[in-house]
Amino acid sequence: MCVTFTVLSAVLMKRYYDDFAIIEKTLGGFADTGIIGVSQLDVFDSIIEKSNADQIKILNNTYLTLNDQRILFGVFRNISETSRIMKSRLEQAYSIGENPTTTEAALEIMPLFFNLSDYIDDFFNKIEIFDSDKIFMFSRNLYKKAKKLGFSQDSSTQLKEIGVSTTQIKKFVEKFNEHIVNELELEEEVGSADENSG
Repeated sequence: MCVTFTVLSAVLMKRYYDDFAIIEKTLGGFADTGIIGVSQLDVFDSIIEKSNADQIKILNNTYLTLNDQRILFGVFRNISETSRIMKSRLEQAYSIGENPTTTEAALEIMPLFFNLSDYIDDFFNKIEIFDSDKIFMFSRNLYKKAKKLGFSQDSSTQLKEIGVSTTQIKKFVEKFNEHIVNELELEEEVGSADENSG
């Protein structure tokens, strides 16, 4: 019964890919009609809420390596921030009757979201990360493109607005330091064992 519930939950859980597809379709409609449907901008809310929550999950995850934890936190922060500012800029564009400039800029971001979606959806399915170097590269590309197009802001403002407190960051850094110490001690133990066996 537990297994069935887990499988059912996984099936019902919307993937990041699905949210990005809905956003892309909505933006495509804005581009085709030349009109931003401000009431349709709530399509961004799901991805913003989900990526904000996933940032906290990653901060509290003790099973990932430090490098994977850092990379995934950055991915979800970039997705959340870019989506939030994209929605805000589209609202502003609507209020001044401007289109398609902002819509076209937003559509330029979509392939970068999709680049990440397979990796992060796979992470939540398998609870493991694969090809962290490629994920990091895609995340950096998203950040750079978002910054270039005006869909980004500085890190301290991002963290404040998503509700990641100084205390949470401090705890994360403390855990990070603990992990480093533990990993170094483990390496020393392995090294000593190898020396003794030789």
